[in-house]
Formats: sequence, C-alpha cells, structure tokens
Amino acid sequence: MSRAPVLDIRKQEEFRRTIDRVRRSLFAGGVIAFPTDTFYGLGADPFNPEAVEKLFHLKNREGKNPILVLIPAEKKLSLFTREVNADARALIETFWPGPLTILFPALPSLPHALTAGSGKIGVRLPGSAATRHLLEEVGPLTATSANLAQGPNPETLESIPDAVAGNCDYLIDGGAATESSPSTLIDTVAEPPVLIREGVISRQQIEDCLGRKIA
Repeated sequence: MSRAPVLDIRKQEEFRRTIDRVRRSLFAGGVIAFPTDTFYGLGADPFNPEAVEKLFHLKNREGKNPILVLIPAEKKLSLFTREVNADARALIETFWPGPLTILFPALPSLPHALTAGSGKIGVRLPGSAATRHLLEEVGPLTATSANLAQGPNPETLESIPDAVAGNCDYLIDGGAATESSPSTLIDTVAEPPVLIREGVISRQQIEDCLGRKIA
C-alpha cells in the first residue's frame, strides 16, 4: 500500500509551500498523521462528523470512547466547552501547554462520534511548539494515536502501520517523539476528579496542584 505525501514540519519553506493543501484536505474531511507532544496522532476536523467517523474505520476501532482534541491556544477551548471549573482552571494554569488532557463538559453541538455520547470532551494544549504551529495553521485537530486499535503508539512517522499511513491524506514528519509515555488524562467533570490515565504527568503532581486527593 502506498503511503501519503510527506510534509516535514521542521523545514519552514516546505511547510509554507504545502500547508494550504493540508488545510484544504482537512476541510474536505481528510485525515493526517502528525506529531503531538507525545506520540504521532491522527488528525481530522473535529467539527466534521464524517471525518471523525473515518478515524474509527481507519483504526478498526469501535466508537465507545471519546476522541481527544488538540487546540493551538487556550482561547480555542470555548469551541468545545463553556464550563471550566476550579479544578480544571488550576490544572490548565499549571500544566498547559503540556501533556495533560482534561475532560470537560462537551458542547451539545459537537459530533456524537467525538464524545461517544458521554457528554464529555478531552482537550489538550500540546507542549510541542511545532505541533501548536501546525494547529495555528489548520485549526484544532483530533489526536487519537496513529495506530490500529490496541497497537503500539508510534514514536516516529516510519513506525505508523502501513494500513494507517496508506489511508491518510498527508503525513506530517516532526522527527522522533520526545516522550515515551502518553499524555495524562483526567476527568474534571467528576467529583472528585478521576485520573483515567497516568502518563507523563503523575498522580502526585496533579494532587499537589489541586491540594487534595483524586480518584
């Protein structure tokens, strides 16, 4: 299976020449593989239900869990939620930009496939400046791992399975991942907040930030 065109985000001239085509592809419902602040992810327009559904088919994954979204700046959070409680605010101020994905109450207008009917949406402001630059150019993106369901998280563009890479519209190369662990995922809608996945940021760091124990 042939792989999609590759754009090296580290080469500014190449990036400027190609980014318009990437943007148009995403607007039309396309999918890209791109580097995040942890592993390589699959990016699609989170406001396009068909594009989000395409991710599930590409990964052979059932739509039982919400798909997280990456934003280029904190001000874009309002596109996904209107409710940022005190716990979420403290975590944002301490760990963003960085590898902490926070679950918020989702706006009802978001695609069902994005939230999996949970009423919640996971959002992260990534720590990688290169990733934020990409997001500034194309807008918020989904960021489910660029693997097949239950497969290893790809740390390089080359380690993305051909079955995934061959179905992407563009592959964005940013070099090897700088982290060997996934982002930490916390549900701030729950009371007390629930640590769903402990990753780069530890439970202890979160509890120190919030000044209390979490579930």
